[in-house]
Amino acid sequence: MLISLIVWGFASDDSYVVLVSFDGFRYDYPDYAETPNFDRLAREGVKANSLRPIFLTKTFPNHYAIATGMYAENHGIVSNEFRDPVWGELYELSDRSAVQNAKWYGGEPIWVTAENQGVKTASYYWGGSEAPIGGKHPSYFYYYDQDVLFSDRVEQMVTWLEMPPEERPHLILLYFHEPDWTGHEYGPNSPETIRIVQQADSTLGLILAALDKLEVTDDVNLIICSDHGMSEVTSERLIYLEDYINVADYELSGSNPYTFVAQIEDGPSLVSAADRLRGAHPHMQAYLKSEFPERWHYQDNRRIPHLLLLADDGWYIVSSREEASKLWMLKKNPGAVWGTHGYDNREMSMHTIFYARGKAFRKGYAMDTFSNVHIYPLIAEILDIVPYPEIDGSLDSVRVMLNDN
Repeated sequence: MLISLIVWGFASDDSYVVLVSFDGFRYDYPDYAETPNFDRLAREGVKANSLRPIFLTKTFPNHYAIATGMYAENHGIVSNEFRDPVWGELYELSDRSAVQNAKWYGGEPIWVTAENQGVKTASYYWGGSEAPIGGKHPSYFYYYDQDVLFSDRVEQMVTWLEMPPEERPHLILLYFHEPDWTGHEYGPNSPETIRIVQQADSTLGLILAALDKLEVTDDVNLIICSDHGMSEVTSERLIYLEDYINVADYELSGSNPYTFVAQIEDGPSLVSAADRLRGAHPHMQAYLKSEFPERWHYQDNRRIPHLLLLADDGWYIVSSREEASKLWMLKKNPGAVWGTHGYDNREMSMHTIFYARGKAFRKGYAMDTFSNVHIYPLIAEILDIVPYPEIDGSLDSVRVMLNDN
């Protein structure tokens, strides 16, 4: 269902930004698949060596980092599922009431910044846009429905850009859930994932063809990115916590590349758990919150638990063999190969893509790897709006890709 909130006003110049995310699109997929449309973007605009996600390398923390220019400790979406210890409430993607509740979201997403300055925006499923953050939605937005065809989402983009100038959004955000879903099921190196990457390229082809026909085509700046990469996992790379601690003594949560360990009432201390888990497995690290690497920017928030277990790239943490027996991928095939993400963001397998084309960008420019928190100030510069003052991103980190930088 399309929600339309009409607020009069439009951008001070003729610039438009279309920001597109293909979920789980690893930075090197174009090296293994036929991607003529991505290749075209690289020739006609900017291609980064890779885009570095924030930690944790999960979907909602990173889409909201792109939207706000903030690390998770500052924007508050610290994982796809987490508990606020003060509220005693759980945020999880399957809970639509939580996802649509603005109280969970910190910072100021780019659509709110724009709307506050009279610039209309539109979102097709971008994380956070379903909640009235700061009392505002995008002027036009949809509540999430994964069954909507990718081609229908592209058609809606066209409809928005063909609206009368006073109603037309100058910022459009589009989200596609592939190749993430297929990468999870079959692994990043599978023929199935390569095929879906090529289908993503076809979707990009639809976007390019549509933009090329529009009256405003010369004014549209297209940015293609993603939230995280994907790593291959097998049943031979499982780490069983029951081999090292009594799992019933703690509250465990997380998403398998990582596990959060919380203390329960009258249970053993987290310090003792950390002591037992450090060095317990050669492919798992144990960190107390005070020991988290500074480069993660993942410490100064009450929602971040006090003990984190993090597997090495390609390994997978489970509480017990009983839990492992319930994993859908192992039920399907005991010798399964599958894909996951959530690892350290310095791992190249977690890095993703960045392409940009339009009058704001240089042509044929190869950009060094940069953090996704810098996309927010980049968009603000193109739209000529004043960025929210408390962001972590910096325009100076990406200004070199712009024309007349």
